[in-house]
Amino acid sequence: MTNVSSKKEFTPDYQKEMSESAGLAGGSGDGTGGGKDKSGVAGNWFLGYGNRSEYIIQDESNQGIRTHGNDLPITDGGKSIGITTLDKVATSDYGGVLDFEQATMGNGVKLDRLGFSKVAVDGTKIVGVELPVDPRDPNKPNFALLKKKSEADAALRSKGIPNPDAENLSIEDKKKVNQVYKEKGLPEKFDQNGNPRTGAYRRFGMITATATKEAFLEDNDLNISGMKTVSSKNERDNYQTVRRSSDEKYSISNGWGPWDWFSDDLYRGTIFIPVRNNYFNAISSGGTSTYPTTA
Repeated sequence: MTNVSSKKEFTPDYQKEMSESAGLAGGSGDGTGGGKDKSGVAGNWFLGYGNRSEYIIQDESNQGIRTHGNDLPITDGGKSIGITTLDKVATSDYGGVLDFEQATMGNGVKLDRLGFSKVAVDGTKIVGVELPVDPRDPNKPNFALLKKKSEADAALRSKGIPNPDAENLSIEDKKKVNQVYKEKGLPEKFDQNGNPRTGAYRRFGMITATATKEAFLEDNDLNISGMKTVSSKNERDNYQTVRRSSDEKYSISNGWGPWDWFSDDLYRGTIFIPVRNNYFNAISSGGTSTYPTTA
């Protein structure tokens, strides 16, 4: 499960940064979504600490969609949970930070909260990203705009702005970002004072996952754009192994005959989980509403 891959990755001393972030290393979630962030890892992930890089979101193409972000391990009590199922993520340190009720996979396919144990995830890292949304449906990324954002970011690199999501952009650079985004059909990212615009973009957690159709709320006439069908026996066996951590009797059907009749449909893609609005507001009202400076 490698579709949320990174490019040009580097690792700053985020532990040192966290210790210097005015009381935020000990932050906690409200617990309504699952576990509380007793370790402070999730709170610092939200603020942008960790590995900072360019990531590739899987779509129907082989190239994927590029975006900037940061990642840290998914932890429970400060310990990485590794390869596991989504229900374990929902009760991890990130449970109070992310709104798991609004989790989607691929191009807006809603996940069934009761089916989280049927979603195998790579818990070694969760990627934090700022993505465009439709203001009428802000709980999932606007896939139609993701490619435009990737193209706009590439154009900005040629203008000497390698990361339009960086916090150290000058007012002039922010004006350039707005101009290029507008030319590419995107909402402007900054207001006239250089502050991030709310409503047009939202912060999400991204996790690589594989799941069967029974994990989706919308399993009839399923739109699987943004996902790929998994046919590799090795990958299907790996999925079965992860599922058995929650259901020891589970066995995936690989079908029979020359066309694998009656095999279980298995999909690989990216899960997008929005940051809870009340968590974002709590951090902002505490006097910290920006992310650390990134290159």
